[in-house]
Amino acid sequence: MKKVTCLFLALAMILGAIGCATTPTETATPVTETAGAVDETTDAAATAGTIPDDQKIVVSFASQWFSEEGRADFIYKAAETFEKENPQYKFEGITISYGDFNDKMKVAFASGETPTIVYCIGDWLESWYEQGWIAPMDDYVDINGRKDDFAVWSAQEAAQRDGKNYGLNIETCPYGGLIYNKAILEAEGITEIPTTPEEFLALAKKLTHDDQYGFIAANSSDNLSHIMQESLPWIMGFGGIIADKDGNFMVNSPEFVKGVEYYRELATTCAPKSMVYNTQRQLFFEGKAAMCADGGYFVTWAESTNPDLTGKLDVAYLPLPTKANNTDIVYVCLSSAATEEQKVGAGKFLEVLMRDEFQQNWLSGCNYPVMMKSGITDEYRANNPWVGIYEDLAANGISGEVSGHETSSDEIRKIIAEYIVMAIEDPTSDVQKLMDECKQKLEEI
Repeated sequence: MKKVTCLFLALAMILGAIGCATTPTETATPVTETAGAVDETTDAAATAGTIPDDQKIVVSFASQWFSEEGRADFIYKAAETFEKENPQYKFEGITISYGDFNDKMKVAFASGETPTIVYCIGDWLESWYEQGWIAPMDDYVDINGRKDDFAVWSAQEAAQRDGKNYGLNIETCPYGGLIYNKAILEAEGITEIPTTPEEFLALAKKLTHDDQYGFIAANSSDNLSHIMQESLPWIMGFGGIIADKDGNFMVNSPEFVKGVEYYRELATTCAPKSMVYNTQRQLFFEGKAAMCADGGYFVTWAESTNPDLTGKLDVAYLPLPTKANNTDIVYVCLSSAATEEQKVGAGKFLEVLMRDEFQQNWLSGCNYPVMMKSGITDEYRANNPWVGIYEDLAANGISGEVSGHETSSDEIRKIIAEYIVMAIEDPTSDVQKLMDECKQKLEEI
């Protein structure tokens, strides 16, 4: 199986040096006969060893997960099983960073040369659907027949259009978990996590000294996706929302402004100033930062990066009035540009990924609700009791889709992030005034 990706030649010039899988050579098999032909002829030929590797049908999968050791390993293990059971196929993983993903995929979709399977969050799905970039999955994966087996069926229903599934809910990722290094807190004489925002801010400041930081927080303009990911759990915890159910923007409401002001103080007094967030994460991995707010995957990521952290990390709720939090409802979608053979192969790969073994592997890498209920076993929950926090947060999670502005959600979030960055870059600025301006700009979209 090929772990190192190659390039779409056309996209390399457009997107820069991102890894993409080569488009496989199309066969002359008619689309109406493809599924049978793939199963009956190429499968038999591959088993007999008559299909050269470079003539196999490529099923490619684009995601930022291939840059994360834990989840990348689990995906490749599933791919090994998929290739063994379906030797006419070859799997290729494509790494695209989270912050650039939607923008780069828009260019890829427009070019007509896209991966077979594509990572997608709820914020993007409606726009991709309306553009015709993603295909219904029901002919390739049994989704509706497994309704009772899904961990969060409401999340799966959100991907349905006219009764068809345009995405497969692979996980539900809340970012409102407070991850902390017990060893750092204990060394400072801290035995309990504060339960109010004021107490928490005081603790984060106390833990910030010398070359140690109390809390890492996205605070630079290099990645606006990280700004929204990290600030929204706090803003929502104070009751702030981007828009009400009628689509009226609420970014200048007292609750939203209070959340921005609080996040600004955390980001400017307790975290490295104007530092790329992934660099800040490295400080946490090195044991130089005490706390962060992130998804459950961060625990596994930290421990796999620095095994010395194993057993030293724990998770609590953020000390906020509500559990409402920014939650990525994560899907995988099929590209409309994929050949029928690729779509059939993608379905076979996703069916492997849905098996209990791989769902449990997936959960151990992300530590929050995955696709199927079978992912979380009683034994795993007993050994990792804080996983229940992420289950609870997922149940209270709010998708990034903006009510009344679903197809513009990504653009709206970027504009809001730009104004949050303005507030952070000038700690003396009037947040109310900034968010009033932000609302005006949003209303011009």
